[in-house]
Amino acid sequence: MSDFNQDPGNQFGQQPAQPQGPGMQQPGFQGNQPPQQPQQPQQPQHNEGWESQKTQAALAHILGPAVHWVMCGIGILVAIGPMVIWKLNRGKGLDHLEDQAKEALNFQICVCGIQLVLIPVLALLALAMGWWVLLVNFLLLAVPNIIFGAMAAMAAKQGVTYRYPVNFRIIK
Repeated sequence: MSDFNQDPGNQFGQQPAQPQGPGMQQPGFQGNQPPQQPQQPQQPQHNEGWESQKTQAALAHILGPAVHWVMCGIGILVAIGPMVIWKLNRGKGLDHLEDQAKEALNFQICVCGIQLVLIPVLALLALAMGWWVLLVNFLLLAVPNIIFGAMAAMAAKQGVTYRYPVNFRIIK
């Protein structure tokens, strides 16, 4: 007899007897292997449409501040990106995307309105006091626009509805 076959009544090539004792007769028990642990249920995966919706919603929030940054704080075109995303996806049943694109568009329209008032005033002040006054436009509008836009984009990418702290909801 070989050394690996410890059961004296067992012939070569036969399965060893199942161990007896408490806990050894559990379902799923196989030989000297420990019982298998039940697998954790997997969390439901959203379909690709939901991921695309969240990505486009984040893009709607980040396009306005991106244009604002590229235009050096004087971006009258900041509302174009969110408006295009909202118009392309309006009425398609994509509630999260439509809501977030509208929210971003409303905020960028507010930024545009404030700029239309602020730029002529600051331009007159710049003629009297120097061009450094135009930095005020950047600090008052572009920096908060970038910060709020980034916060909104992160929330939208996670599927959370984001509301800007100061926003006139012109488009309902």
